[in-house]
Amino acid sequence: MDLRKFDLNLLLVLDALARDRSVTLAARRLGLGQPTVSAALNRLRAVFHDDLFVKAARGVEPTPLARELEAVVAQILEHVHSDVLNRTGFDAASTERSFVVIAGELGQTVFVRRLLAQFRQRAPRARLRFIFPDADERLAALEDGRADLALGYFPQFARTALFQQLLYSRSFVCVARAAHPALRDGVLTREKLAHMQHVIVAMLSNLDETVAAELRRQGIPRDVAVELGHAAGAEQVLAGSDLVAVLPESLATLCCSSGALRQWPLPFGLPRYDVKQYWHRRAHSDPGVTWLRNLVAAEFQARPAPAPAPAGERQTAEAALQ
Repeated sequence: MDLRKFDLNLLLVLDALARDRSVTLAARRLGLGQPTVSAALNRLRAVFHDDLFVKAARGVEPTPLARELEAVVAQILEHVHSDVLNRTGFDAASTERSFVVIAGELGQTVFVRRLLAQFRQRAPRARLRFIFPDADERLAALEDGRADLALGYFPQFARTALFQQLLYSRSFVCVARAAHPALRDGVLTREKLAHMQHVIVAMLSNLDETVAAELRRQGIPRDVAVELGHAAGAEQVLAGSDLVAVLPESLATLCCSSGALRQWPLPFGLPRYDVKQYWHRRAHSDPGVTWLRNLVAAEFQARPAPAPAPAGERQTAEAALQ
């Protein structure tokens, strides 16, 4: 293929389709009309003699060839963006960049609530998009550039080569309505907890598995009355009943913000969980991602962050944060 006859703008279309898995979303990302993106896809198909992206139940799915091209094209565009077009640095005040962040349901609630004001103030024209791919796609999304950053509790990243930075550690508390009749004395005992009915919030982070395992180890039964598929309804269910829930501290703080609910320390210890930010080496020197990482660290760390390290050096880096 003669490079002089190839329209390099087609790489932008291929990259957008690979990231968004949707012609409509790709057109929105590129600021183009949907027919224009469809026409560009047809040109790409003619060049590569492959369908590249085929219709699926939701959007489009890449063919094996498109999957092979994703990382290569993303790397090419990253080098053009960082090493050619933006050698003078990153200007948050004027950037129109769209940052993509992996975060679970709880993480999105916590991070959006606390991060958005600073993000909008400093980068008023930028976009912040949160996604939560399936577990087996999260690392790939960071590797191939579909995501810039991951925020939250991701133990599956522990043995990867991702850079990581500890933001904070949290544990669990019991949450119930402030006027719960069994807790009027302000004390939660093991006996009380064993005789209460529970709400389970089945978040995709699997933090509830930690709670369930410790309750079993303590010999405390958990009589589950309600299981929620997401955290959105937890506050309403607890406020309108005498049910209780053992929740991560960050979610408990959000649920109790209206005053209808209250937190109680558990009568036994539970392991703490680390909330971190993760990124791939390909984004390590990206000035925009660096700016976003610094913004996150400034908002969520108790003190200034040290220089982060790859996973292979994480013990040294995290020791400095203790």
